[in-house]
Amino acid sequence: MAGEAGKSLWLRLLSPAFAFCVLGWLAVSGSLRDANHLLDAWDRLGSAYQNGRIFVVLALLLFAMAVSGWLVQALTLPVLRLLEGYWPEWLGVRQACTVRQRRLFKRDRMRWGLLEAKRPLDDRERRERIRLDFKLRRFPIEARMMPTRLGNILCSAETRPIDKYGLDTVSCWPSLWLLMSKEDRELIGSARAALDEGARLFLWCVLCLVWAPWVWWIVPVALLGAALSHWALSASARDYADLVLAAFDVRRLQLYEALGWPKPKTPAEERQIGETLSRYLLRGSDAVTPVFTFNKPPAPEPPAQLTVERLEVTVTEIVGVSGLARAGE
Repeated sequence: MAGEAGKSLWLRLLSPAFAFCVLGWLAVSGSLRDANHLLDAWDRLGSAYQNGRIFVVLALLLFAMAVSGWLVQALTLPVLRLLEGYWPEWLGVRQACTVRQRRLFKRDRMRWGLLEAKRPLDDRERRERIRLDFKLRRFPIEARMMPTRLGNILCSAETRPIDKYGLDTVSCWPSLWLLMSKEDRELIGSARAALDEGARLFLWCVLCLVWAPWVWWIVPVALLGAALSHWALSASARDYADLVLAAFDVRRLQLYEALGWPKPKTPAEERQIGETLSRYLLRGSDAVTPVFTFNKPPAPEPPAQLTVERLEVTVTEIVGVSGLARAGE
């Protein structure tokens, strides 16, 4: 128990909130500009410890950590939405960035088409075609294109099940989530937690810019940290998107079965039935079709086919029973 408490304490001390508050204290006190200020701050901290004021300092530090941590936690989803490209229309840059993403998509698709038609391919061209394959999978259709790369990655995960199976992610995902095994939910939950953690780390780096009036070199360090955290965020988004798509690939038939919905038999039929199921989950229905498959009686078993060996045994049994009957008479 003591070991777990100590580990939790160290995690809090090493958390971004603690680093942010200590960085701000050092920047405002001038300790980051001059080593003498750092020594003076250390002496003041030692004096506060001797006078008993260290508890006040620790209380203020913990309060600043709690407030800043709560603020970043509350802003995680809005920041992630902004990074995806859900910007206000009055900014006027959403359309321009979306056009740029479409242009990049068309360029890569054209290059992929040339490589796909060319035979044979050398090693460099083969690697380029594989890279473009994975890159193009991260884009939704052009009508749903987002203005940022991160937005296109997550949008492709949200809309690919509609294009492939007719299943709307928003209406089907809660029911599909309940059908997953504990291991699958933990795996997807970990990927989502990594995505949110990347957004929080990006926000911490941006918030560090508030200390720039006291220490100028925080600006390039914070911008570099924001760029690296955004790169890691994109990688986490790709992992999360792949798991969401895989969940629909392998669990969608269980969704039909759990809801008593007739299962599709062909890809074309699946898209049509999936759209009907999505509308039913979203709004309900009073239609008489399709017929639910709850408590469907099992199909009758086909009559057993007698093999030659079984036929010989049956004839022998009949002859034996007839002989015993004559003997009894």
